[in-house]
Amino acid sequence: MLSPIGDDDSIRKDPIRLIEAVTAGVAFLAAGTIFTRGGDVKGLTTGAGMWLAGAVGVACGLGHLGLRRSGRARAGRGR
Repeated sequence: MLSPIGDDDSIRKDPIRLIEAVTAGVAFLAAGTIFTRGGDVKGLTTGAGMWLAGAVGVACGLGHLGLRRSGRARAGRGR
């Protein structure tokens, strides 16, 4: 099985940097979807959904395809 990150030894591979970049991007986007006014919070489930999508994407990108089913089931799209 081929590594999703690449097998070329001349390429520097650092999965932690990939995860950090996705985390920073998702945090920025998810925070922009959450609004508060007084005691009312809107968009919290949208932000949580973005985090789930980012986590499943990183897991699949790193070769953990079994987590795809778990993430889809938690998102309510089963199978």
